[in-house]
Amino acid sequence: AFAYQYVPDIKMVRPTKLFLKVDWPLFLYISNSTAVPVKVKVQPINNENDYTMVECHSEPIECTIPAPNVVADMNDQLEPSGRSSVASNTSGHSSVVFKKRHRIAVHFQVKPKVVQRYNYLLVDLEYQFEGNPFPVSEQPQVNQQNTRVKINLGPSKATITEEDLNITREGIRHAKLSY
Repeated sequence: AFAYQYVPDIKMVRPTKLFLKVDWPLFLYISNSTAVPVKVKVQPINNENDYTMVECHSEPIECTIPAPNVVADMNDQLEPSGRSSVASNTSGHSSVVFKKRHRIAVHFQVKPKVVQRYNYLLVDLEYQFEGNPFPVSEQPQVNQQNTRVKINLGPSKATITEEDLNITREGIRHAKLSY
């Protein structure tokens, strides 16, 4: 329970499909369960020598996620001051898909190196609380924290089939209800 209350939570929106030589979109939710806003930076780590790790050349993502007790939705563009710190991908769009209440959705482009059963994305998660998240006032303010997160993206395939490209209504509905 401790980590859930003091570390930002990262979840895949839905399993991604991975194909050799193809950049494929990966969408992640990042949520804040603490009592104070948290500033996060998510940076993909590439390891050329480890073939279990996917390639991800997306830029790091930085933003502030409010506490869950904030009533107002933040389903708008990033603040002008944060706009320059949030990296854009090659098409010129922000990697932050949306910000709503105490969570954000982010977008990365990933590509597997070989066909295999398990492919992982390694990200460096830096976070810093804006205030004191601990209920006891004698606790010192938490400085910037850092952890590495290894996310299992599932199997990769050599080629794309027609079935892989079909997205059913049920699949979309399930993705919407999964969070």
